Amino acid sequence: MTNRSVVVTGAHSYLGQKLLEHLSAIGGFKIAALITPWANEDGLIHNVGITYFKADLREALQANVAALVRNADRIMHFAWKRGKDEEKVLDDNRRMFENVKEHISSPDKLVFISSVAASPNTLSTYGKTKFKMAQQLSVYGAIILVTGLIVDKEPKGPYKLLVGVVKKFPFSVRFTKNSVKVYPIRTDDFLNGIVTILKEPISSGTYRLYPSDAADINDFLAQLEKRYSRFRVPLPISYGLALGILKSTRRLGVLPATLGEKLLTFLFKDEAYLAMHATLPGTENIDRPLDELI
Repeated sequence: MTNRSVVVTGAHSYLGQKLLEHLSAIGGFKIAALITPWANEDGLIHNVGITYFKADLREALQANVAALVRNADRIMHFAWKRGKDEEKVLDDNRRMFENVKEHISSPDKLVFISSVAASPNTLSTYGKTKFKMAQQLSVYGAIILVTGLIVDKEPKGPYKLLVGVVKKFPFSVRFTKNSVKVYPIRTDDFLNGIVTILKEPISSGTYRLYPSDAADINDFLAQLEKRYSRFRVPLPISYGLALGILKSTRRLGVLPATLGEKLLTFLFKDEAYLAMHATLPGTENIDRPLDELI
């Protein structure tokens, strides 16, 4: 059987490394893992079928990397440049896309990893820029994979922030009105969804990789508190008030920019917009009870 050729951009990222490990364990894939020239290479996975290539995607691709993209069965686009300045973040990420696009043989070979934070009325720079890039890539004809909150035994990203707060904060926070939803997904369910895209003839479109039955944040917090048991004082708070304070403190520069960004990413979701995305074939059963996720 011929190995399927896969290019993974941002392969040094947490999820990029998880994917490389997963695909290597399954077998049947020839993986070109693209990392930035300045990436920390300590601890990168070096299994059979994985070859690393250094590339700053904001610059024109070198001939060998361009050939890998051109001949790939799928290009998994994990690479993402973050930042505080929305215009600069968009410019950097658009340049990366344009440089890759130049060598893609068919639009539906590109799979863009988006997020449930990306929606028309989102509040964070991350959500706004992801949404705008997803719109552009959708017009191009790529596959857009909208991913939920990755829940892992090794917490990362927004989930790591939330776990850290629950573990250390001596209060049991509960939102009293108009609370936000959480869309958690286990890492293995996320990775199996990627494998479906790599193995099956999935066509262009926007697909959800998050549960259809979202969890209320209060239920999610309660489950986390069960896992990280400690004494806590009940602290009811209005969701609208909490969001207003967060936006104000962020605007005034009271909160560290990264922390404010992560909190805004976590505390706003557009349920109506997210309900519009199609279900990725083969992932109909990713809804799991919270006690199984956490």
